[in-house]
Formats: sequence, structure tokens, C-alpha cells
Amino acid sequence: MQTYILSHLAQILHTGIYCVRGGKLDVYEENAEYNPIYKSEKLRTKLLHGADAQQEPYIFMDEYQAFFVCVKRDAGQGEALKVSGGQTEAGSAVGSGWETGDGVTRGGEYFLMGPLCTKSMGRVERHHFYRTYGVDEAWEKGLYYHTLMEALKAVGMLAKLVVGQEYTDQDLVDANHLSQVTKEQEEKERIRFNIESDEEDIYRHTYQEERKLLDMVRDGNVGEAVRLSKEMDTQIGKLGSDELTHWRNLLTVAASLCARAAIEGGVMPYVAYRVSGFYINKGSQCDDVVQILTYRNHAVEELTKLVQGQKTKHHTSYTERCKDYVRKNYREKIYLEEIADTLGISGSYLSRLFKKETGVCLQDFVNEVRVEKAANLLIYSDEPLPRIAEYVNFPSQSYFGKIFKEKKQMTPRQYREMYKPMEFAE
Repeated sequence: MQTYILSHLAQILHTGIYCVRGGKLDVYEENAEYNPIYKSEKLRTKLLHGADAQQEPYIFMDEYQAFFVCVKRDAGQGEALKVSGGQTEAGSAVGSGWETGDGVTRGGEYFLMGPLCTKSMGRVERHHFYRTYGVDEAWEKGLYYHTLMEALKAVGMLAKLVVGQEYTDQDLVDANHLSQVTKEQEEKERIRFNIESDEEDIYRHTYQEERKLLDMVRDGNVGEAVRLSKEMDTQIGKLGSDELTHWRNLLTVAASLCARAAIEGGVMPYVAYRVSGFYINKGSQCDDVVQILTYRNHAVEELTKLVQGQKTKHHTSYTERCKDYVRKNYREKIYLEEIADTLGISGSYLSRLFKKETGVCLQDFVNEVRVEKAANLLIYSDEPLPRIAEYVNFPSQSYFGKIFKEKKQMTPRQYREMYKPMEFAE
């Protein structure tokens, strides 16, 4: 049972799980040669030391932001998981006490897990990571990325299985000092910040002014929305330690709030979040304050225009939800009845309603979406035409060419030659 659970957990988490007991290392993953825990005795010793020093699961985060975990199970502790089986590596015999390479006599069992990588690594950084732990270059492979919360939940899951104890994410963070700022420090800094804010009078814009801006977005009033956002620039509080960070954060806040207001104004969430995400990412990459403000203004303007356009269409929610379904699934085969089932109406009713409100049949709209996606690929990629046709799910290159010419009045090749930017040209 234990072998089944731990080996499957390792597969699900895309990591390695091991058990050190009686001086032996039991392995619960295939091809352990890639794994730092398996290859590095120094790392294993560090994890065992860490687990000995505290009751909670020990988490070591290395310089590459990879988690390595050790959960200690004392002899006779809990009934969560009976230890037996596993692929065992050479070591001393099992006994009530056993001595490890660091000269410490230990008992019980130590469950080790990792790596759980909380950031993506490029090829070069990944090579340095493996070399740090003595992994041969021939065994290097891609590392699975976990969010911090996923990694903490994986640790909690292992602890529950091994010792039957439940730990919250905050328990694990506090026990392993993963956060450099304590609650007490945070509270002191908050008090200091509030005092400085009072002295500098940095929060001068009112809640009502912010509400006015969001109301203009919900109403689709483009001119007033942009004007109010600019007007509030001189009244906003400090959102960063330096000017560049302040304006980047302001862009993030403005785009996020306006996206929600746009959704309340009738814009599909998928569309609103796509727009706000684009401008937030552009701002995060920009080192020019004027350009950041330009992106902020464009975000407010575009989101408000989407609401404005929505209000002039007078489409039912069925039609808009149908369009949203097509935009999300254009790379797959799209069936009228499948969309209708999702919306809870009949296919014939959806077909009539869509044609009445948009002036085109559903298949024409599907083709329009696919052609627009293909047009972007023609301009901004070097993918060959057959690959683009396949990507946007046209059944053949010839049919792709026919539909594309109907929509754009030129062939895909002509379109690419006419609109391809210089930096993408050969």
C-alpha cells in the first residue's frame, strides 16, 4: 500500500519521494539518477538535520527556489502510513538505531521529497542547478514548475500521509522561516507607513472619485473614463518606493479595476481579462514613465470602448456566450449542438438567434475568428501555411486559402508579404 501511494504521489507531483530508514534509502520514483536527493548525500544529511531540529516538516529552499522537504516519523508515531517496500538502495541493516554519514545515530524514518521548483529555469540555469547537486549532464531533464501554494500543499499532503498531522500553509511558512517578515514587523511597518502618509497627505483622492471612474467604464463613456483616470494621477497615494514602481503599480491597479467594471458593464470576462493582462504585462516590461501612463490610458480606453460596443449591439447573453465559446475553442471542432447544450437551449433556437442578432450564421463567425487568428500568425510568426491552417483547425490548406481570401480579399501568402513587420522579415 505504501509503495503504491508514494510512487503515485511522486508521479502526480512530478518529483521524487524517498524514505531513509535503518541507513537505507527507499526510492519511490523511476529514474532517480536525475534527482538531487538521490545523488547528493550532503543534501540528504542537511534535510535529516533540519527534520531533527523541529517538529514540523522541514523545508529547505535553495538558491534556485527549489523546495526539498523532510518529514520525520519517530518509531511508533502515528498510524498514517505503514512503511514497507520501495526500491531499496545499499545501506546498513535496519535496527532500532543507525548511524548516518555525519556520525549521528538516528532512529525512526525520514521521508524526503523534492525538488519542487517554484520558478521556471532556463536551460543554462537548469544545468547549474543539476551541477550543484552532482547530477550527471546526461540525466538532466526539464523540471516541473509548481506555484508556491502548490508546493506547500504538497508538503502538507506528505505530512498527513506520514505522521497523520495537518499543517496549514502558514504553519509551514512560519516553522521554516520562509518569509523574512514576521507579523510583528509587518505591523510596525504599517504603523510607520500610516504616520508618514498622514504627514505627507499622500491619499488625497476620494473613494467617490474612484467610483466615478469605474461608473464611466461600466457606462461605456470613453472620454470621461480617460479624463478621470488622468485627473486622479496627481491625487493618488504612493504605490511604490520609487517613481517607476509607483506608476507600474498604478497601471496594474487601474487595469484590474477597470476590467472588473467592464465585466459588470456586459463585457465577457475572458475578453476583459485578456485586455487588462496585456497592458499589465507591457507595463511591467517598460522603464519609461510616460509610456507606462500611455499603456494605462489605453487600457482604460479600450476596456471602456468594449462596454460601449457591447451596449450598441443589443445582443442577448446567449449570443455573447456563444461568441465567447468560439473564441476560446476555435482550435477544436465546434458543433452547434454542443454549444447549445452548454447554454441550456436547443440548437435550432441558438442558430436562429445568432443569425438574427449578428447577421451571420454561426459557421461564418467561426471562420472569421479562425481567419483573424491565422492573420496574426502570418504577420508575427514564421510558421508555414500548412501549419497555420492546421493550428486554427481548417480541414485543409486549400479550404483555409479559400476562406481567408473571402474574408481578406487576398491569399494568405499575399497577406503575409504585405503586412509582415521588418523585424520578422527574412
